[in-house]
Amino acid sequence: MHEIWLKIELLEDAVISRSAATAGSHHSLDFIPGANLLGVAASRLYQAMGDDSWSVFHADGVLFGDGLPLTDGKLSLPLPLAWHEAKSDPASCMAGAGSQGSRLQTGKVFNLSASDGPAGTQLRQLRGGHVEIASGRLVKPAMRMRMKTALEPGKGRVAEGQLFGYEAIAAGTAFAARIGSTNADWLERVAEALCGRIHLGRSRSAEYGGAEVSRMNAPGGPRSSSPQAGSSTRLFLLSDLCLSDYYGQPALWPEPELLGLSAGAIDPAGTFMRTRSYSPWNGYRRAPDLERQVIVRGSVITLSAVDDPDWIAKARSEGLGLYTGQGLGSVLVDPEFLSQAQPEFVWREPAPAQTRQIARPKSALIDLLVQRAGHRSQGGELRQAAERFVRDLFQALRGARRVAGLAPEEKFGPSASQWRKLEHGRGKPDFESVMAWAFDEKQGIARTSHRGWSDQVWTSEGERRLVDWFKQRLTQAAEEQKLVRESFGVYLAYVADLAARETKS
Repeated sequence: MHEIWLKIELLEDAVISRSAATAGSHHSLDFIPGANLLGVAASRLYQAMGDDSWSVFHADGVLFGDGLPLTDGKLSLPLPLAWHEAKSDPASCMAGAGSQGSRLQTGKVFNLSASDGPAGTQLRQLRGGHVEIASGRLVKPAMRMRMKTALEPGKGRVAEGQLFGYEAIAAGTAFAARIGSTNADWLERVAEALCGRIHLGRSRSAEYGGAEVSRMNAPGGPRSSSPQAGSSTRLFLLSDLCLSDYYGQPALWPEPELLGLSAGAIDPAGTFMRTRSYSPWNGYRRAPDLERQVIVRGSVITLSAVDDPDWIAKARSEGLGLYTGQGLGSVLVDPEFLSQAQPEFVWREPAPAQTRQIARPKSALIDLLVQRAGHRSQGGELRQAAERFVRDLFQALRGARRVAGLAPEEKFGPSASQWRKLEHGRGKPDFESVMAWAFDEKQGIARTSHRGWSDQVWTSEGERRLVDWFKQRLTQAAEEQKLVRESFGVYLAYVADLAARETKS
């Protein structure tokens, strides 16, 4: 069997629906079914293949494997349904500061296909998502949900009662898929047709489904091994398994005869399965195909008394059951991670990213942008300082009104327009010049001859004019905060703006 591995990188969100239903919410699969890749290849090659088209696309002449999540160049497999964790002591934990997601811990995962598990402990099955077997890292492709509405034909307006939602795999997710064939020429032509820009899933004519396909080396990961004489043989389903009985009816219990074995028996205690049914969508006919009832990926089937090397070799390379050309029936035979009662994971914290300081090039534009960025940062700090100052200021002014016995409608202190005049101090060069300009007794903006500034306030030091009290508080703020003194004109402008907003006209 010849094989080629393909890397699929989503350039756009992809809607890979769990079912072909047109009503209700659309939930997406978290992998790329091999049938999707077969459909893309057929749309590009069917006519060119001539008489070979039937063999390639209908008779499983080329096997299109499912696209499994690829993270940092490592392939992730479906979580084995034989793996369990204690309810009181979950097996997953955060993966570490340098990684996203979580991972499984050695000693907390129990493989019930190889042992009975700890006595007196309540266990639950690990389900959903994928796992990097070597490290125990849990991988769940990011999903996005968008609401859509249909348009009335010919009217260009929203159709009543046509709201629906799409769940999609997020753009940027990468997958690895294996395609295989006994015919090297067929395999090469199919791989060449798939490489490049393709579209996958539903709503391809809109903004969904764009992907880039390229060849890659076979990713490292678990492999099948040779069963030991006299021991059980465990099958791990990398994809869904579809079986039929002697009458062509769906079979959900994997009897050895239905798997192609002439002898052997199923060990129910070491078998962990789930099933589902769905109707695959045929894009060429624009209609659903016949319903399929399958044993789901991640299931573990334990067989005893299997002594057929030819069958084992065929199961490894070609898969089992029906629709193997569309990715179904892909299995691992006796992988190492199912032989251990408690799988061991080797987790290494990712190395910190290497950074180096890059010298800033000499450029007047860059100097200007850096200066403006500094000003924006300082402006935010000055604004916050001004907010604290005005809050304390007006709390004191409200106390002064109460001491003076003023009614709410009586005016007290500077008006909003008087506060606004202090904003023009923004362009003054330093603290001294701003203070001289603002509080000069003859020409200043705030002086005792102006109504409002001459109002009396009661302080711990006795009765004082408001302008003198305000000047003292400003001077104190400038002495306590270096940034305020260095940019005092800007600071005063912020204070004036906030005070004007706070003042009732």
